[in-house]
Amino acid sequence: MHAFLIFALVATSFPTLAFAAGETPPADAAAKATDDCLTTREFITAMEFIRSNEDFRLREPEATDLALKISDGCTGSASRFIRVAKLLLKSGLNRRDATEWSLKFALDQDARTEAFLSAFKRAYLEEFLDLDIATALKIASTVSLEFAGDLKRVREDFEKLVDFCSSSKKGFPLPNVKCGEFAANLAKKGMPWEGGIANPFLRVYEFLLTEEGPALTTADAFRTADAVVTSGPKAPENFIQAFKYASGTNGLALSQKAAVAFAQKLAIRPPPKTLKR
Repeated sequence: MHAFLIFALVATSFPTLAFAAGETPPADAAAKATDDCLTTREFITAMEFIRSNEDFRLREPEATDLALKISDGCTGSASRFIRVAKLLLKSGLNRRDATEWSLKFALDQDARTEAFLSAFKRAYLEEFLDLDIATALKIASTVSLEFAGDLKRVREDFEKLVDFCSSSKKGFPLPNVKCGEFAANLAKKGMPWEGGIANPFLRVYEFLLTEEGPALTTADAFRTADAVVTSGPKAPENFIQAFKYASGTNGLALSQKAAVAFAQKLAIRPPPKTLKR
């Protein structure tokens, strides 16, 4: 066993030693040989965590195999694995599933891990949405593993939207499950947006409630704001500008209801058709 462990450490630290003379190692092995990839440190950190954590209770070969997989994530991989594993195990997830989830983030990046941890806590903890663990995992995955873009921004968007839909003082209260799903799905739709989608949504929602706007009910304002921002980054500005012109005496002088419909027509549009050549 000790001979295997020594070989594993050497092969992980110096990937080219694991190949025959003259044989070219694969790209991922070559990448591990770079100065910024501390695979041995990550292996040892992960190994010691697995050995000392009572939830794992793995035999030495299994623990070694898991630590090697974790070290594949390069510098920071052990920390990412440990942070996710500790949170999920403490939340009651079984060891096998916690390991599977934690490995995904060990092999990814810090920003995605932060997005997952933040969203999971907001969804699962009693002081926030207090959802069951399966629903919390699904929601947290939406704004981390399924998101391709600015991960810090999507994390902040999700937090703002949860605050909005979980409190009658700050916004439009929804049932906790609906609130979590709404916040995650809308935050995910902000992938093409610069600066995030939460603030434009809140701007449209608040405008719809005011006397400057159409003074809608909170329910109608919520539905309309959701439809507007889902149409794209330019839609909020188009909607507000169109409503003001349509309802103004120097514009179209439409009724409030007709002005909202007109503004939606301009702001909520399908993508332009591409011409076939």
